Amino acid sequence: MVGALTLLAAMTLAGEKPESTIWRAVFLDEAPLLVEFDILIELKSIEAQRTLASEASVRAADRDGDGKMSLDEAREGGPLPTAEIPLEAMWQTADRDGDALLDAAEFQTVLATLVGPPVAITFEQPRAFATLSLESLLDRNRDKRVMPDEWIEGWKRLSRVDFDDDDTLSAAELTTLIDQGTQSESKLPSLVGQDDDKLARHLRELAERTRTERGWAGRRWGEIAEPGEPVTSERIAEWVRTAPADLVVKLRVSTQRTNYVLVEQGPARLRLGRVRRQRQQGRVEAQLANSEIEFRTVRSGYEAADSRAFLLTRARAADEDQSGELTTEEFQMVDGVLPADFATLDADGDERLTFPEITEHLDAIQRFAQLRLKLTVENIAENLFETLDTDSDRRLSPRELARRRDERSIDLRRLESRFRITAETDVINLMPQDDGGMQRDQTPIIRDQQAGPRWFRQMDRNRDGDLSWREFLGPKEAFTKLDRDGDGLIDATEAANVDAGEAANVDAGESP
Repeated sequence: MVGALTLLAAMTLAGEKPESTIWRAVFLDEAPLLVEFDILIELKSIEAQRTLASEASVRAADRDGDGKMSLDEAREGGPLPTAEIPLEAMWQTADRDGDALLDAAEFQTVLATLVGPPVAITFEQPRAFATLSLESLLDRNRDKRVMPDEWIEGWKRLSRVDFDDDDTLSAAELTTLIDQGTQSESKLPSLVGQDDDKLARHLRELAERTRTERGWAGRRWGEIAEPGEPVTSERIAEWVRTAPADLVVKLRVSTQRTNYVLVEQGPARLRLGRVRRQRQQGRVEAQLANSEIEFRTVRSGYEAADSRAFLLTRARAADEDQSGELTTEEFQMVDGVLPADFATLDADGDERLTFPEITEHLDAIQRFAQLRLKLTVENIAENLFETLDTDSDRRLSPRELARRRDERSIDLRRLESRFRITAETDVINLMPQDDGGMQRDQTPIIRDQQAGPRWFRQMDRNRDGDLSWREFLGPKEAFTKLDRDGDGLIDATEAANVDAGEAANVDAGESP
């Protein structure tokens, strides 16, 4: 499990530090690791931002001045994020006193459903060649190090796929080893969830393998449960809630202001986390047991601005008489493109829609992005193939392996245990979602990633279902040969006509 950083579960500790949001995440290495995130968005906690947003929504919709919002007022009183659950169903759940009206506190329940959890996590796909794993063929004793004698034996095993007999191994040739079942699982972290029972189940499986080990892993398990006692859901939940953190990450995130991240060594007794380098205000590198993690923050205001500018441009294009307003007839050209109907956007009800009214509506929607933090996790480890390919020609030569053999061994744990976690305020997608909207024309088509042979999918770095010349790893003659219709792209059908033996000749410059 060394180096396979896995985010298992997270929880928000409400009420313990009201000036900021405290969110805790469990990572796995040889044993559980605890990271505490201290979060402020626009200089306020996420809970405070949601309270303010709920109060503002009720005030904007409350036409009769009773301090509450009816369902009709909610629909007419201003923009709300869309959700799969009907508003009526959310309303009934939030209406605790059964009067069919929601005050600000009750409306927060609706708001939480609309915007989602305080922290959302996404995982980036591995970079090109990230799954081209040579470790299983070189590290024969599986000690996470490749020693000099293993380089010699490893070359003998790898060289059997030197189909063009040029005494070098291309990425395309080495992918045939993956076809034979030697690829390893992606080192990309996987989110298991926040369910206590699921977390306990995964930790029990890990405990069976590492609980009796000496060193920090054994001592960490002793903090969670006494020797011989089971790792239960209750013990895990209590440990996550009360245990001192290994790392403390302070995130200050904004759509417009300068962001920064500050990482501190946590107060945990084992002291498994430490800061390695403060690169700049918005980026810190830290060590967490056997893993290196880069924490950074980015501003998402540019993305929101681009989305707003796109929709305003479409609205201005519909203004045929250049009056600076849209009539109901002109609005038909952008109906389904803008995220609301004419009556909702026409705030003053004069049946003429001005661009300030559209802008105000778009900005109001985007303010809901301040109610959630998005964490993006990606593996930035250097692949062993890329490490060995010192001249970056996407081929391995005996000289490159000999140089590594003569210089030193390679610690595979350092290669596979580098990750980046990026924090930013979430950006609500304002682009139209229906088939008649512009998004259909603007969004790249993502085709079936299982289509085509494996060598084809490995080369298709942008995952669009086609190979361009820039993506193709072989010579131009081979690319032209495979591009049977001459459209400058190799699709899955064209690639499927090449068997594995012929595909091995792609880098050799021979016609498949």
